[in-house]
Amino acid sequence: IRRLKFGHTVWVGGAANGLVGRDRRPGAPSDLREFLHGGAGLLDVLQLPQFLGGLDGLLDAPAAVGVHAERRVGAQPADGGDAPEVVAKLAQVYVELPRNIPLLLQGIGTTVALTVLGYVFALVVGTVMAVARVSPIPPLRWAATVYVEIFRNIPLLSLLILISFGLPDVGLRLPYFWCGVLGLTLSSAAFVCENVRSGINTVPVGHAEAARSIGLGFFGTLRYVVLPQAFRRIVPPLLNEATTLLKNSSLLSTIMIVELVRVGQMITSRTYKPFEMYLAVGFIYLCMTIPMSLIAN
Repeated sequence: IRRLKFGHTVWVGGAANGLVGRDRRPGAPSDLREFLHGGAGLLDVLQLPQFLGGLDGLLDAPAAVGVHAERRVGAQPADGGDAPEVVAKLAQVYVELPRNIPLLLQGIGTTVALTVLGYVFALVVGTVMAVARVSPIPPLRWAATVYVEIFRNIPLLSLLILISFGLPDVGLRLPYFWCGVLGLTLSSAAFVCENVRSGINTVPVGHAEAARSIGLGFFGTLRYVVLPQAFRRIVPPLLNEATTLLKNSSLLSTIMIVELVRVGQMITSRTYKPFEMYLAVGFIYLCMTIPMSLIAN
């Protein structure tokens, strides 16, 4: 393969013409193979993820192309067994999964790191926004309301693309990992804000009045009286939001962050077994989210 053209990016002999001058952020790929293995992402590639996965497999294992074509035309198993195809695919999970455990562990680690960082920052930002929404200062209430209405109604995928590929146009370049964390934080903080605000509203007004009667100001009342009671009441909604954030982190594969779903794509591009690998990825997500849901309940 000597020349490939994806959108406005031309690859010649594995070198990316224009990529080095156009994208110098940490983690940007230096050649075609590193790019196809998920080193970084470009807006052009978002339209062709499956094609890139197939190309990756073509570069690494040319002989697999014939096998893939044979599978696509519905060829029967070589042993002529009469077991249902779904059962045979499920059995392949036990074959493919052990071979790719290191990659899957890397993806799990990245997913957990993204979720923890995004949720901690979202909890801080959301709490500040909730305090602003109940503050007696009108400009703070208006600003917090605008923030919540904007980021609660923007699709996360659109937000991630805007942050990853829009911010460089205004001179702000961030590593793709932190672009993902920023997108998760901004989106989740809007929902955390509403959860915290609803918890604040459940605290009896008499408690706040009693705090003010002994000399506590607005922020002192929130810190020592209102917020401790509010957080105890909103633990289940906050855990549900953490679960949602964990699942939403799968969208970061679209900006080439090598988290769990992206690892599944990479493995599928080599093995041509999407059913087995995505089944394993889904099972891993279940193992991570079900305990959180049980705690929330």
